[in-house]
Amino acid sequence: MTTPVAPRPELLALLRHAAENPDDVAARLVIADWLEEHGDEADRQRAEFVRLECRLSSHPETDPGGERRKQTIEQHAAAWLGPLTEAARWYAFRLGMVRLDLKAASFLQPAVQALASTETWAWVEQLDLTTTAKLAGQVAASPLLGLTPTLGR
Repeated sequence: MTTPVAPRPELLALLRHAAENPDDVAARLVIADWLEEHGDEADRQRAEFVRLECRLSSHPETDPGGERRKQTIEQHAAAWLGPLTEAARWYAFRLGMVRLDLKAASFLQPAVQALASTETWAWVEQLDLTTTAKLAGQVAASPLLGLTPTLGR
C-alpha cells in the first residue's frame, strides 16, 4: 500500500464536483488531466484508469479495455481504497469514482473514520450504509456522512 499523501485542495475540489455530478464524464476527465499534470506515477496510473472507465462507459460492448479495467482494479484497488477494502461488503468503481456498501459497525471503525479528511474518502461518490437503531446515533455523528454526496439505504 502506498504512503498517504497530504490532501491536495485542488484535487479534493475536483473530486467533490465529480461526486456531486455522477454522470458528468467531462468532470472525470478533468480529474485525469489534473492527476497527470500534478501527480506522481501512482496518480498517472489512476488517471489512466479514469480515462479507461470513461471510454468504456461510452462503448462497453466494443471496447477491448474491459480486461485492462479488471487488471487495473486487481492491481491497485487495495492502495486506492486503503482500509475500505476490508471494511466494505462490496465496492465498485464507476467512471473512476468509488461506490461502497458498508455495515454500520465497519463504517464506524477508527481506520474508516480517520479517512474523513483524506483523498481516499474524496473518491467515494456513493455510500450504501446499513445500520441498526443501536448504532444510528454514532453513524449520524460521523463527519463522513457530510462528505458523501450520495447516500443509499
